[in-house]
Amino acid sequence: MKKYLSFFIAAVTLLCCLTGCFGGTKTYSCQGLSMTVPSEMDDVSSQKDFSAFTFTLDSDDMAVFGLKESFDELGTTELTLQDYAKLVMDANNLDGFATERSNYPYYYFRYTKDTDEGIYRYLGAVYQAKDGFWMIQIAAPMVEYDETAFFEYLDTVTVS
Repeated sequence: MKKYLSFFIAAVTLLCCLTGCFGGTKTYSCQGLSMTVPSEMDDVSSQKDFSAFTFTLDSDDMAVFGLKESFDELGTTELTLQDYAKLVMDANNLDGFATERSNYPYYYFRYTKDTDEGIYRYLGAVYQAKDGFWMIQIAAPMVEYDETAFFEYLDTVTVS
C-alpha cells in the first residue's frame, strides 16, 4: 500500500510542477497599460524587428504587439476611440470596420495576413488613455488562432 501511496504522491507532485511551469498567466505592464498574457510569453521589445512597436511579446503560439500613440503624435485631442479605430484601419488598408466590445472599453477588428512564415490571423483592439491611444494586436498562425482566448486577454487590458 505504501508503494502505491508513494507513487500517487510523486505523480501529483509532478503534475503540479508541470502545470505551474507550462500554464497560467502573468500580468504585463508598459507605460500605463497592463494586461494578462500567457506566462510563457517573452518580452522581445528590444529586438530590432519590433522597434516600430511600444512593446512586443512572443511565444511559440502567439505574439502580442502594442503601440501607444500620444495626442501630440496624432496632432489632435479631438479623436474619439471610434475615430481612432477607423484611422488605424484606414492607415493599414484593412477592410471592414471596428466593432465596440460589449461591456468593455475598446473597439476590435480582425484581419488575415500572408507572411513569410505562413498565414497569420490577427485580433486587434484600440483603447483610450488619458494622453493618447493604445493599439494591441494579437497574432497567431491560422492553426493556432484562438479568438475566445485572445478576447479574454484583450478584456483584461487597463490603461491610465
